[in-house]
Amino acid sequence: MLFIDNKYTRIYFSIIDQANTKVRPDYTENHHIIPRSLGGTDDADNLVSLTAKEHYLCHLLLPKMLEGENKYKMLCAIHRMAFSNQKQRVKVPSRVYERVRQEKAAMHSKLFSGKRNPFYGKTHSPEVIEKIKEARARQVEKQGSVMTEEARRKLREKLTCPHCGKTGGKSIMKRWHMDNCKYK
Repeated sequence: MLFIDNKYTRIYFSIIDQANTKVRPDYTENHHIIPRSLGGTDDADNLVSLTAKEHYLCHLLLPKMLEGENKYKMLCAIHRMAFSNQKQRVKVPSRVYERVRQEKAAMHSKLFSGKRNPFYGKTHSPEVIEKIKEARARQVEKQGSVMTEEARRKLREKLTCPHCGKTGGKSIMKRWHMDNCKYK
């Protein structure tokens, strides 16, 4: 079976079943019951119309119903859905954002480390290494030519807080020390 038998799977299918029996509001989103990345199709029996909230909740449930690479795929789907540059319909609480990012990072590391890394055991050719070095040199040169000596001097300028004696860059010191210092 594709999905783990747990409470999240039961909640997921409960939302799907209720959506098929409810009268839908004007705005709905199509949801693949079995996601396409997991082998689902675009057939009518694999699609259901959900409200934006139901759709988002289903995508939050999917990673909890799967393991391994399939779980990673669903974490990526949540990330794209909730945090893309598109107009966001659902406000994402910071703890949900943090959990999704942490789980996705851990799964990515597990799935693409060692021999599973596409670049494992390979090296760049000397020509490619040379091209990378040239590109980096152009980047550094471009950055250096944009900044005047006066701008470089200002960046190196340090301030010392009269209240606590700490020394640091101008913007940091103005933000957290000087008139705002907790020892004032």
